[in-house]
Amino acid sequence: MTLRKQRGFKFEYHIVEMLRNRGFNAKKSGGNTVGFPDIIATRHYTLLGIEAKSVAGFHAYIPLDQIQRCFQLLEMFNLYQNRYAIAAFKFMSKVTGNDFRRPIKYYYFLMEERFFEHIEQFKYLRCVYNGELAFITELDESLRKKRKNNVLPVKLPYVTFNNNDITFDTNWLVQKKLTV
Repeated sequence: MTLRKQRGFKFEYHIVEMLRNRGFNAKKSGGNTVGFPDIIATRHYTLLGIEAKSVAGFHAYIPLDQIQRCFQLLEMFNLYQNRYAIAAFKFMSKVTGNDFRRPIKYYYFLMEERFFEHIEQFKYLRCVYNGELAFITELDESLRKKRKNNVLPVKLPYVTFNNNDITFDTNWLVQKKLTV
């Protein structure tokens, strides 16, 4: 197994443990190989579909087809009153290719389907080390610099996992607390 895959598995297991400690029944699903989100978790009337990415660089990417799988899973289980798709990002302390160290950063974002409905031209959700999000059309940095319409900045609500609750916190909305 490559170091890159190990890093991703460790992050997924970290999220599963964090959710289990908060009373969720959480499982790593197998992600791409089975066509489900990386992590599926339930508690009472709540279902979570989580896509997780762990990187040693400054940018993390989730292909939009993986995000669509989260929404498809949520649609399948409409018996759950609360259904949420979450994008989880971990930025490692050591940057790939050098000895530069930085603080580890974790970001959790609530993905609302309305943000993803009319963006067919975009292929990825990109998260930067400072927490900024954008939809992008391609991964090649040089092509993105040439064409300005390849990047669409977006703000998604932050997700905080408290002891018993999940909190969705946004800069432009009042903090919403959900008891699950």
